[in-house]
Amino acid sequence: MNMKKILETLSYNNKTIKRLYVNQFVMSIFSIMVLFASAQNETLLLFASFLAIGIYMFLTYNLMWETGAKKVTKSMTALPQEELLKEGLILVLTASIVNFIGAVSYSVIKIYVIAANITSNATDDMMVYTGNIIWTVIRFIHAMYWGIEALLFPNPNVGLTYGEATIEFAPLLTPPYYFFLTMLPMIIVGTCAYIFGGSDFSILRKFGIDTKHQVRPDINYRNKK
Repeated sequence: MNMKKILETLSYNNKTIKRLYVNQFVMSIFSIMVLFASAQNETLLLFASFLAIGIYMFLTYNLMWETGAKKVTKSMTALPQEELLKEGLILVLTASIVNFIGAVSYSVIKIYVIAANITSNATDDMMVYTGNIIWTVIRFIHAMYWGIEALLFPNPNVGLTYGEATIEFAPLLTPPYYFFLTMLPMIIVGTCAYIFGGSDFSILRKFGIDTKHQVRPDINYRNKK
C-alpha cells in the first residue's frame, strides 16, 4: 500500500479515527470512576478492570465493524482480505499514536534512569519526575487496565502515611513493555472487526442481534481474490 492510498484511507475514515480517540477518552473517565469505587478489594478491582476493558473492546469492535461494512457497501464490490487487513491496521495504529508516543517516551526515560543507576549509582531526580508525569498521563488514557497494573506492579507506598513512605514517588514502577502490551487488544480487536465488517461476518448476528448493515445480495463476499 503506497503513501497515496494510506492518505486516502485516513482521509475517508477521518470520523472513525476521531471516534476511536473519543471512545478511549470517555472509557478512561468511566474506568477511573468504576475502579476508584472498587479499589478497596483486589478481586472487585480486577473484575471492574476486566469489565471496563470488555466495554471498551465492544465499542471498538462495533465502530470498526461498521466502518469496514460501509467501505464495502460504498465500493459496491468485495475487497481482498489483505486490503482489509492493511486498512484496518492503518486506522487503529493511527488512533494509537498518542499511546505509542507515551509508551516510547516512558521507555526511553526508564532505560535512562536504570542506566544512570548502574553507571553512577545515582538517580536523576528530574528524569524520574518527568517519567512519573508521563506514567500518570499514560495511566489516565489506559485507565481500563488500572486494576491489572495495580496487581502486577503494586506501589510500595500505597496505604502508608507521608512519613512512613520510603520515597515520595515510587520511581517508574511499571516496566516499559507493559504499556505496549496494553495497546495490543485495541489494535487486534479493531483490525479483526474491520475485516469482519468488510467480509460481512458478524459475531453479533450469531447471537441474533441485528446490525445496521445487512448482507448485500449484489456483493459476492466469499469469492474475493
